[in-house]
Amino acid sequence: KFLIQALPISRNLKLHSTTATTLSDIGRVHYAQGNHNKALGFFKEAMTIDKKLGRRSTWAASHTNIGLCYEALGEFEQALVQFKAALELDTKIGKQAAIARDLSHIGLIYFNWGQFDAALDNFKQAMAIATKLNLKAKIALNLNNIGSVLRERGHYDQALAHFKKALEIDRAIGRTGETANDYNNIGLAYLS
Repeated sequence: KFLIQALPISRNLKLHSTTATTLSDIGRVHYAQGNHNKALGFFKEAMTIDKKLGRRSTWAASHTNIGLCYEALGEFEQALVQFKAALELDTKIGKQAAIARDLSHIGLIYFNWGQFDAALDNFKQAMAIATKLNLKAKIALNLNNIGSVLRERGHYDQALAHFKKALEIDRAIGRTGETANDYNNIGLAYLS
């Protein structure tokens, strides 16, 4: 409600960066509510403003948000285009944590397409950055992602080792939702 009220004020005062931020925030609310088409419109408008202002960091974030919307809508080719555009911008400005995130998103698209070599390559690159930066949550995420590729390839013991390491990290940093996912992945590895 307050974001919707803030939007015309920031537009009338020509506070372009505030307008772009508000649009992104509204888009995130719609995304969280499952209104992906509506969120997409807000993210695209925010990206247009950020691009005009040369705000590469938020411009890249808009590409990521748009990619997530396309992914949720099942438009994986469009999602991949957006994630690659985010990666290109994040690489230019040297945002390592964002690069790791972008690589993980790209890897997931390839994983869902069954292109496991491409998925694994992206996950390993993301893991290397996350490890270098000591980003525990991203390390656990990519351990799960790599484990999933290994499971799909029939390397169950290696997959299990990755899932257990992810579980250890997620428990240590208190990510209970992800801990449940880790247990699920461990169970799937044992079933395979």
